[in-house]
Amino acid sequence: MLKLLERWFVVLMLLFLSDGIVWIIIGDNESNFVRPGGNTALHVFQVFLYFVAILFTARHWKAFASGLVAGRWVLALSLFAIASVMWSQDPNGTALHSLALLATTSFGVYFGARYTWREQLGLLARTFAVIMALSVVFAPLRRLSHPLASRGSFSLRVERWS
Repeated sequence: MLKLLERWFVVLMLLFLSDGIVWIIIGDNESNFVRPGGNTALHVFQVFLYFVAILFTARHWKAFASGLVAGRWVLALSLFAIASVMWSQDPNGTALHSLALLATTSFGVYFGARYTWREQLGLLARTFAVIMALSVVFAPLRRLSHPLASRGSFSLRVERWS
């Protein structure tokens, strides 16, 4: 049961990281997408997701540690982003985004170390199936001012020209 829950959490996390469900959290107003970093609901949901990811990572800490060793260059790049706080014009914003980058990188290490290639492809296929289903369901509800434009489950607008 916990293994199934973990797999569906990974799908939810991949949906979130792909921006496929962000509009559900922050609303459908286009101005919300200009600076989503300022949205409290988005931050709360993001912290919740990363907290649960930490719990699942702790369960598989040996695989995670070996993944960190194997992908140490990715970790070094994330640490460089955190170090950029020192010369940033917006240190608070840079620190916040650097922590999100480090958390996302950690999730990627967990995902790569925890699951085999076959399992990763299965989880990605499940994620894409959910994205397609959400797009089919929400595309008619999310029409924009232009009659040929639609968003589906993503915040970005897709123009269709006949």
